[in-house]
Amino acid sequence: MVRKGIVFAVFLLVCCMEGWAARPFSIDDAGTVEQGKFELELGYENCNDITAGQSSLFALGLKHGLTDRMDIGIGLGQTFIPEQAEGLSPSNLSLKFAVIKDLLAVSFAQDLGSSAYQLNSALSKEFGPIETNINLGYAATGVSNIPGSITYGLDLIYGFKKLDVGCEFSGDKDGFQEWLIGGSYSVIDALAVDLGYEGNFSDASGEVTAGLHYSF
Repeated sequence: MVRKGIVFAVFLLVCCMEGWAARPFSIDDAGTVEQGKFELELGYENCNDITAGQSSLFALGLKHGLTDRMDIGIGLGQTFIPEQAEGLSPSNLSLKFAVIKDLLAVSFAQDLGSSAYQLNSALSKEFGPIETNINLGYAATGVSNIPGSITYGLDLIYGFKKLDVGCEFSGDKDGFQEWLIGGSYSVIDALAVDLGYEGNFSDASGEVTAGLHYSF
């Protein structure tokens, strides 16, 4: 009982961390968390933007398998650089449903207390050791005079015995905006560590991200 209480206390404090994908990637796949299981992710991101300067963010996220086709995730992030009077981000809630298990899924995410939201669909396909995921969705701003936008993305991930490496590209109505290269290493069956580097096509800014993924 004590362990379950701790788990759900953490559950109220965690973040979706840019969608629903396994770190370090942000392009979603069609898989969901196994029913009754949890997935915990910790991440650190350091960004050096030529216009906004340096920023540093820590994020914590947790997902739980509600059924064999649906999971729920919730969480937050903490900004350290630049310092803010209230550095904690709003809690973010996500729901994901597998329309066709391991092939097609749809997702919904929203910052609690905000009218902004994001809808997404994910199509996954494996070709031997290579997995590809294609996303198509819509992001609403929640601001009356700022329209929302379609969103899309593509990744290619090559799986070795314990190491997954890959790249991804994502964009909106204005074209492809961001890219990422990275990988994750499975320390044990339930624990993986990751490292990635992401940037955008408009300038020379870049961001290093590192973290871990734990299932229980």
